[in-house]
Parts: sequence; C-alpha cells; structure tokens
Amino acid sequence: MTEQTSRKPSPQRGGLPATAGRHWHDHFARERQRDQESDRRRAEGVDRFISAAATTGMDVIQVGHRLSLRIQHGEQLIEIPLRDDHHGLDSLTAMMGPGLVILGDHSGFAQLEQGYIEALVVQAGPEPAASTFEAYEQWDSYRPKALNAVSPNGTWQVELSPGSDAFWCLRERFVDTAREWNRDEPTYTTLKIRGQPLPFSTEALRRLMLVADSWSFDIDGEHGLGFRLALRPPWPPAYPRRRHNRAQQDAATPAAAAPTRTYQAEALAFYWYARSMPRAPFVQFLAFYQVLEYHFTRYAHDRGVQEVAALLTDPSIDLHSTALHRKVFQAVTSASRSTRTELAQLRATIEGSATAVGLKQRILSDQALKDHLREPILPGVAPVRVNANTPPSGVAEATAKRVYEQRCMIVHSKEGHGAQILLLPQTPQFLAVERDLPLMRYLARAVLTANSSPLAL
Repeated sequence: MTEQTSRKPSPQRGGLPATAGRHWHDHFARERQRDQESDRRRAEGVDRFISAAATTGMDVIQVGHRLSLRIQHGEQLIEIPLRDDHHGLDSLTAMMGPGLVILGDHSGFAQLEQGYIEALVVQAGPEPAASTFEAYEQWDSYRPKALNAVSPNGTWQVELSPGSDAFWCLRERFVDTAREWNRDEPTYTTLKIRGQPLPFSTEALRRLMLVADSWSFDIDGEHGLGFRLALRPPWPPAYPRRRHNRAQQDAATPAAAAPTRTYQAEALAFYWYARSMPRAPFVQFLAFYQVLEYHFTRYAHDRGVQEVAALLTDPSIDLHSTALHRKVFQAVTSASRSTRTELAQLRATIEGSATAVGLKQRILSDQALKDHLREPILPGVAPVRVNANTPPSGVAEATAKRVYEQRCMIVHSKEGHGAQILLLPQTPQFLAVERDLPLMRYLARAVLTANSSPLAL
C-alpha cells in the first residue's frame, strides 16, 4: 500500500505562502495607487490655487511643498502658511481676490466681495493664558453641533458650525496649532455670516461684533450656549502633522432665530462676567446685580417722569391752576425721595424692565424656583411666596427686597453684624444663594432686553 502524503505549497521567499505574497503585493499596489492619486489631486488643486492668485493679483509664496498666502490685515500684508494638503483648498481658491481680509485681532477672515464672514468662537468664560494647553482645550470646547438662522428681512444669515474648508486651510494663524501634536484633529466651531457685499474690512469687523454679541446673548438665554469671539494667539512657528478627524459629540440641535437686537456693551460685560463664573455663586450674584444697578438712574428718573406725566395728561386739569402746580411739585419731590434709596431704585428697575406681571409668570413657570423662594432658608432674607392670586405688584416688591437683602449679606460680611448670618463658602446658606441665580439671571436678561435697540447691519 502506497502511503500518500499531503503536500503543502512551497514557501516563497520570506517564508510567506504564494497567496499571502500576492495579497500583500496587491495591498501595496493599491496603497501606492491611492498615494499617487492623492498627489495628483493635490498638485491640480495647488495649480488652480496659484492660477487664481495670479488672476486676482494676490501674493502666493511656494517653497518646496509649502504654500503661503499674503492676506490684507489693515494696512499690512500678513503671511499665512496654508494647509495645502487639505481637501478644501478649492474652497479657499474660490475666495481669492483683494476682498479676502483678516478681521482685526480676531481669529477670523472675510471675503468682502462675497459678503462672507467667518470667525472662531469659544465658550463664554474667562480667557486662559495664550500658548497653553488650557487655551487649546478652550478653542475646541464649544460644540453646539449646528445652529443657523435667517434674518427677518431675508438679506443675511448666520450659522454656528464646524469650521469651513477655507478656515481649515488658513487656521495656522488662527489657533495655536502646535498644541495639536499627539492629539486628534479638533473640531473648531466658527460663526459664519453671509449677506450683501461689504465695502470695507472695518464694516465686516463691525458686523461680526454686532452679530456675535447679539446672537450669543439670545441663544444663551434660550439654550445656555453663550459664546465669545476668539482672539488670535501668538503666531507659532510649528507646522503640525495632519490628524484624523475626531467624531463630534452627540448633541441635540436646538432651533435658534436670527439676532434682531443689540445690547448695551457695558451692562452686557457684567452679564458675561457672571456667566463665566459657574463655580463662584457670590461673584455671579453680584455681577448679575451690577447689570441691574447699571440702570438704576434711568428707571428712577422714568418713575418721576411717569408720575408727572399722569398729572399733566389728565384732560380735566387746568394748566394755570395753583393746585396743579402744587401737585406737580409734590409728585417730583415724592418721586425723588422714593427713589433715593437703593432698594427703591432696585424695585423701580425690576418693575420697569421685567414688569411685575412678567416676574410673577416667570416664578410660577419654574416649580423648583417657586419652592425655593418660598422657604425662609436665609435668616434676614425675605421669602417670596407666589401663587395664582398673588398681586403682581406684591411679587415685584418682595423680589426686590429679597435681592437687596442678599446683596447686602454677601457684601457686608462683618463680624457681629446683628442677627445677620455670615455667608461662608460651601455652607447651606451658600448653596441657597446659588439656587437664587436663575432668578438673578432672568432679571439681568430682562433689563438688558428692555434697554436693547434694533440690530442694524
């Protein structure tokens, strides 16, 4: 009987079976083909870019495989290294022309002729030191997914979304890219404004700042997604490696309307200072209070004017009557006395901006806030008890008293201050103040909104 033995394929050089050798050969061939195709597309994109620069008169510098573009920045030309390996180079090519400018000290640019503005935004909060990892993390911290809206008249639109292809090509001078080493490629969020052509870069910068301030305030009230424009960092010499895109975090996409109002810059600065201190309830409380305090004089004056106007507009009065003159004088002096104290000015500001009816509705709509306000947690601070039958004027008066007493308790932390307790950090009383912050934020937003003006671009 002849013994049959199975024979294995003879090993190829390197110890691999023939089929495995063919497999790796095909794999490397496909890789080489992809690289060649990528190099071909890159070369074609660079050729289109250089041709567009020559046609539009823009200055492009090419050294080996590096490309740089000189862009107008005020009276200067700033050289920006380009990410010419980025697939979006054609997007930047479409924007080539003298209208391509850098916007002030912000991490953004505009194409004036196309009416396009784009700038990096970060989460509202304190700005970290430049060239630190904290700064890098903040540049990549604001991720609302995508928000977009069209102006009421349909002439311009705004959008918050990941940076465009053109932004990625230019970002060497907009973020500290040296911090991207050994990290996933970030998802920078930019504010994009599209509208009519812009005559000057100063007008583009003005429009950017107006829209950013207005829309940030609006969507912070609706969704808690306040942002601020990022400033350009010190320009680093590093040219980092390209990284793989990182998947965006899952998040619901809220709806947002286009900004229509502009807000007072000084009072708005106090508001954003409060919003930037989430771990400091006392600082937040006082900053929101300063928003109200900023408007005290106006509302105290308005109350006196309203009382005098009520007398003078009575159709039955005799303008030459001595009795009327006496009433007007008494009304003026009474209004002056009644708004002389800080508590009276605070109440006038709350009633004039949030309105007593609006304040009552706000408290009734938030069961947690309503329950908190009715409990006498802080000795020396009046509770605010609200139900459907509570007169709105009583709600405004009790709220003003509560806010004023808390403000005094935070500011005046003197030893042996009568029956008033000291608000020490991390005590139950400290946490009670923290739970009043939704009310303070509502009051601050109400007075900012009441004193806003139409946004004119």
